[in-house]
Amino acid sequence: MIINLVITSFQSVINEQKLKNNLLQNFKQLIAALLVFFIPTIIEFSIGLVSTEKNNYMQCIENATIENIKQLKIEKAEELINKTYEEYDYSTYQDAKAAIAKIDDEAIREEYYKRLNDAEKVYNIKISLSLVQKGTTEQKKSALQNQIYSLKDEKIKTILNEELSKIPILEGSGANLNVESSFKEYTTDNATLQHYSLYIPKKAKENMPLIVVVPSSTGNYSQTSQVFKNLELHNLNAFLVVVKSGADKESSRKAIINQIDQLVSEYKLNENAISVTGFSSSGSYVYNLVLNNKGKFAALVPVSSGYSFSNLSQEDIAYLKSLPMRGYGEKGGKYDASGKACAGWTNWSPATSMTKMFTGLGKIADFTDLGGICHNTVMNTTFGIDENNDGLSDILEWMSEQKK
Repeated sequence: MIINLVITSFQSVINEQKLKNNLLQNFKQLIAALLVFFIPTIIEFSIGLVSTEKNNYMQCIENATIENIKQLKIEKAEELINKTYEEYDYSTYQDAKAAIAKIDDEAIREEYYKRLNDAEKVYNIKISLSLVQKGTTEQKKSALQNQIYSLKDEKIKTILNEELSKIPILEGSGANLNVESSFKEYTTDNATLQHYSLYIPKKAKENMPLIVVVPSSTGNYSQTSQVFKNLELHNLNAFLVVVKSGADKESSRKAIINQIDQLVSEYKLNENAISVTGFSSSGSYVYNLVLNNKGKFAALVPVSSGYSFSNLSQEDIAYLKSLPMRGYGEKGGKYDASGKACAGWTNWSPATSMTKMFTGLGKIADFTDLGGICHNTVMNTTFGIDENNDGLSDILEWMSEQKK
């Protein structure tokens, strides 16, 4: 506009006729140029009329650098996350989620998503605590304790633990599932795991433990299931499932995990109190089931199941060292204690490899050498041990008490 004004003014100087014609036009251009020049001043003045301490629009404009905008996005997300922690509701949660999505830094964004998920957990725990203020069962209280432990914010954990400590335990409380005690076979639509046998204890309640039994991968599901049907389980304070398939294939292991999740959901079982045992070759594969699903199980009981300790990674060794375990195995599976041949079994000594495994894990005291017995009697022997004579298998009793 200024250049155009100079040109037309020069033309007017050298041409008197154009001076008269362009005079008004030059004046308009001069006014327009001045207005453009003073636009920032006009904007600042206009914003100043409506800007307050609460809505400082001028400061917003002055600070609108790329770095400041990035920081403001983070601060906004931080504010909404804290608000979600304090008073969770769906609207605030969605606002916080949207604010986090605008953060440019991927690492910060992912960390804030985790914090937001924690905020949702805190809200759910608060709701649970408010529902059991007058008292609850020991199992429910333990389940709430585990939920609190899973949180990352130490300050909030302390506050919630204090609230939990004030809640009394009421003996005999807890919702009855209204299911009959039984031990029977069920069928599924799962091609990999078409059958399973389930023991349901008397007076079954929510948050009860689950014991998972994996039979030999050679297909002795019926024989294994019969072992537990023959036991006195009426004192067992846990659900017990014998799955049909061994754990030798990845598809089978996935099917077992799916079956566990289905039972936990259907009967409202304690997902922090799931123990697993496996027999013979499946016992060996059950190690893979546990190691591929770290954090899923509260305890592992391999029976007559060898596994190469040297094949374990340092991570797996550390995990198994931290996991409660009991092991049982015989010295030879072909002959019994009297030297009589056991039909259908080759001479194999699981006790040898299991001793190496439990020694390497520093758990040799947790391994029981069953001596020279037939391989096909090991399950009966292991789960028939009742040293305290309370009518319940010692190892099943131990498994029912294990919690993560």
